[in-house]
Amino acid sequence: MVWHVARLGWVTLGICCGVWLLADDTAKGQAAAKPAQGTLRIKDKTYHLEHGVAYEAKAFDQDAIEVILSSKPIAVDQLKAALVKGQGKPDSFFLFQPHVVVTFEKSGKISYSNCWADNTSISVSGDPKLKGELALANGRALGKATMETGEAPDLKSFDVRFDLPLLVVPIPNPEPKTAKAEKSKSKKAKPAQPASDDKPADADGPVHVRDLPLPKDASDVEYKQLVEQITFKSPADVKTLAAYLSQKLKAQGWEDPDSGDLITPQSAILKREKGEASLTIFVKRASQGSSVNIMSEGLSWKERKPADDSDQ
Repeated sequence: MVWHVARLGWVTLGICCGVWLLADDTAKGQAAAKPAQGTLRIKDKTYHLEHGVAYEAKAFDQDAIEVILSSKPIAVDQLKAALVKGQGKPDSFFLFQPHVVVTFEKSGKISYSNCWADNTSISVSGDPKLKGELALANGRALGKATMETGEAPDLKSFDVRFDLPLLVVPIPNPEPKTAKAEKSKSKKAKPAQPASDDKPADADGPVHVRDLPLPKDASDVEYKQLVEQITFKSPADVKTLAAYLSQKLKAQGWEDPDSGDLITPQSAILKREKGEASLTIFVKRASQGSSVNIMSEGLSWKERKPADDSDQ
């Protein structure tokens, strides 16, 4: 009788162990099957990225695949609207939460990355430390990407994996430029005259990038023609700097297409249009003052003539 009881105990224990191992294997399999997973590390902070979306986009007017991995859910409906508005470029879609955006060519080759967390933005392109691969199969985007830059304690890196459904947003045909130009001419509001310390943009041609009104205390100014961006730093706080840029751009005839800016003590977003040119301006609080990133389209980046240079 004792032997039968003992054997029953061993059988019961074996069944319990088998169930536990099966549950453990299932949990591991589910963890491995997460559609998006990765980490973003900036200095001494690590952010876990468990939400993702992959979508067709335009990068430098070329067909591309972009993948976003974020620490929080992503507003996909807003992303779709931004893709439609930007003709495949989600320039009006902003995420103020830890995230990584990786851009791939349709061939699967990685070309560009941008990540953001805690008012720190990092953009990397053409760097051997940016590695990754992408494959498209059965309407899904599968791949991985890694990046590491800087030295301790200022080390920045990310390591992400994804297996996501590919979002394809139908893009309507753009409005003909002639029609857009006619609409611009039909606006009766007369722009204010530029202040005495502003350089007026050429009214008969595209706005030159050097005509944008940067504050006199701007430092670390960079004109990045490849990505059509201008970055600089200023000792002014976010609200003061946003107000300055808004005033000076208005004086040059730039208009706010959305009739309102997003401004907080931590960050600000300004959008402006003039003719066929457009600006999206990000102002973020820095350790000393603010940092600014201006994303542009339709500006002239041609080299200034000597006569123009003498006026700067």
